Parts: sequence; C-alpha cells; structure tokens
Amino acid sequence: MYFICLEHEENYDILMKYFKNEHKDYIRACYVAAIPKIFKHIDFTEPLNGPFDWYFKKENSNLVYSLYDGEGTNNLVDLGLHFWSGDNPFNLNNASYAWRNNCDYFKVLQQICVI
Repeated sequence: MYFICLEHEENYDILMKYFKNEHKDYIRACYVAAIPKIFKHIDFTEPLNGPFDWYFKKENSNLVYSLYDGEGTNNLVDLGLHFWSGDNPFNLNNASYAWRNNCDYFKVLQQICVI
C-alpha cells in the first residue's frame, strides 16, 4: 500500500486499530483520514463512528474551511468522504487541477481506487 510518508502509515495503523473494521469503506476512509494534514483534525476525546466524524460537526466549520490550503487537501477530504458515504461529491477535474504539482495526492487517488 502506498503511503505519502511514515506518519501517514502510522496514522493509518492507529485508525484501523481504533475502528477494528475491515470493510472497504472503513479501509478507504481510514487511508485518506490518516494523511497527516487530515489526521490532526480527528478528536479522539469523544467516541467516533468513523474517521470523518469531525467533519460533520457544525462547530468545526472553520476547521473545514482551513483545509482549503492551496494544495488540494480539501479535495482529499472530498475523496475520502465520497468513498465513505457516497453522498459527498468529488470533482475529479477540480482535484486534478489542485494536485497538478503534487504527485503524492495522485498516488493516494490511485491507491484508494484499488482498495
């Protein structure tokens, strides 16, 4: 499995142990949520039903906005949410443009498609 960095892999292991679910939806969501820029937003002080629970809390609207970092991190969140719930729209064209200088994010997309 491809990981952007060692921290990504370690975060993935943490999430997989936390959720103890081998369903592909969980694997994909944990894989994307484990990316360090995303993982740091997960609040483990409250019980979690999924790795993107933090995203759906209304009080985190500023946090969600902070993901628009010019590197396409918000598109990674959209990708993870799309595979997690199926309801969240993911725009491949927008992501491709945002990731044009970041081959790691393209590799994440490739990896999540083969999980």
